Amino acid sequence: MEHLRGYLVTTRPEDMQLQIQALDTLGVLARTVGNDAFSPLVEECAMLGLGLIDQVDDPDLRRCTYGLFASLSVVMGASMAPHLERMTTRMLLSLRSTDGVVTHYNEEGGDEEGGARSFLLLDDDGLEEEEGEEEEGDEEEDITSEECRSFDDDDDDVAGYSVGNAYVEEKEDACNALGEIAVNTGAAFLPFLEATFTDVFKMVEYPAEDVRKAALRGLAQLCVALHAACKQQPSAPSLDALRRMLCVTVPCLCLRARSERDRHVAMAALEAQNELLAACGAEAMASVPGALDDVTSLLRDVLQRKVTCQGHGAGDEGDDDGGGDDEEQQAEYDAMLLEFAGEGVPLVAKALGGGEEFAPYFAGFLPMLLTKMRRGSTASERSLAVGVLAETVAALGCGCCRRFAGRLLPALAESARDADAEVRSNAVYGLGVLVHGASDALAAHLPKLLGLLSSLLSHEENRRVVDNACGALARTICSASATLAVPVELVFPALLQALPLVEDLEENSAVFSCVTQLYQGSLPQFWLSLQVMQNLGPVLRAVGHVLGTTQITEAVEASLRVMLLDLSQRHPAEFHAALSTLPADVAAALS
Repeated sequence: MEHLRGYLVTTRPEDMQLQIQALDTLGVLARTVGNDAFSPLVEECAMLGLGLIDQVDDPDLRRCTYGLFASLSVVMGASMAPHLERMTTRMLLSLRSTDGVVTHYNEEGGDEEGGARSFLLLDDDGLEEEEGEEEEGDEEEDITSEECRSFDDDDDDVAGYSVGNAYVEEKEDACNALGEIAVNTGAAFLPFLEATFTDVFKMVEYPAEDVRKAALRGLAQLCVALHAACKQQPSAPSLDALRRMLCVTVPCLCLRARSERDRHVAMAALEAQNELLAACGAEAMASVPGALDDVTSLLRDVLQRKVTCQGHGAGDEGDDDGGGDDEEQQAEYDAMLLEFAGEGVPLVAKALGGGEEFAPYFAGFLPMLLTKMRRGSTASERSLAVGVLAETVAALGCGCCRRFAGRLLPALAESARDADAEVRSNAVYGLGVLVHGASDALAAHLPKLLGLLSSLLSHEENRRVVDNACGALARTICSASATLAVPVELVFPALLQALPLVEDLEENSAVFSCVTQLYQGSLPQFWLSLQVMQNLGPVLRAVGHVLGTTQITEAVEASLRVMLLDLSQRHPAEFHAALSTLPADVAAALS
């Protein structure tokens, strides 16, 4: 901080670029060194930033300062409240500002090409030209009048406008910072939420695509922030405000994702929608009329490549060079669009609680996904379809799982033998969650399913597939019932032998939840708890790999510690005998 302070307090114009770089560096430090280390510096940094934007009139410096404020909010949280009024005021002024906008007039008093008007996004160098001087065509981007309503006026002699990139980036960073600060400061941001939402929403149709992207993300983040505040401090005015904001944001995100020609903006809309669905999807579905139909229709159309940016001739603004590299990049963007849409399907299911309300919509997605899972599709298409199907099944309730089990099981079982490892991995995960949700409907198919999973444990070379097979076996064991007779005495030792997990560590929670349920006798066949005692050495060795790590949830960690304590008290001889076979550091952690 001592080294950076000299650059932050300088007033020499020639040091401006160093000052801007110092702000960026400070923001990175705030995010990376940890709250404990950076907390003593946050007040000084906040005051330095506020002082700079009051003293120096420069768009680059302002945007970097806004980025610093966002970084500080990660550390400060609600304690940023005393500074929020000054910070938000400056950022909203940046959104409202027309600084850097230059009006260009027609020499003949009329526009070319039938009066079409344009908005020209110029490099900063273009603003340094003398007023009225012609800019070279390859230094500007032409945007039609349809996209620049906010700059419209009644002067027929106006040919177009130009804005320096620095002022555009200032608006983009202001939108990004406002959304992040709102999320990180929580209820402290409520007094500034309405004005912020109003001004960010106006940026959704700004001519520059990066500003539109930032505005769409910002709208979703503001909704997420208000939703979190409502959960902490529920009140009628806040809940009403949340409903009103959702009624604006959800249709806006759907419209932009559907109608945008620029793939980056459409992706930003889908990503923002997913963030909103993950945080407050239930409220969105309940509050916004027609939201369920609109969102599911959009996701289906994206997956079928029917939205505007996926059409013939659509592309990204400024990407006119063509060539093989460009085609490869566009293919990558198309794949990302499909991925964002695919992520949205299970989020909608979760928002509806996985209940019967989602069943007809899932029935609409299912034929399309099953078609994409066939061998004639590309590996990426098959992987996406199987992944969407598996994640959606995980979000469904038991009733829905039973209804569709007959169509899902053969498709997932076939995909589990696919030549592509990622397809196999997704399919095996899907089989596990399907059995967990529809165990009684799949009892007749259990021997074949267990045979498939056992074969994967024995012969599969891809470690992620093996890890998902472990998770599927764990879920199958937990689904054991009077109607689903799982041979746990055979399956459980095979599961332990395949541990520890190597790549898909998220499956550890399923695996060790199975272990604790067996020990606690939570399954209908209470005698299965003996399986833990009969395999105590491998169990403790496996537990030693995950205890005290982030590989399992807090709830599973707590259950494991209860199990270890109970084992040491009720079976001390067996427990310590098993510990003696483990490495000293593992044994010490478990004892």
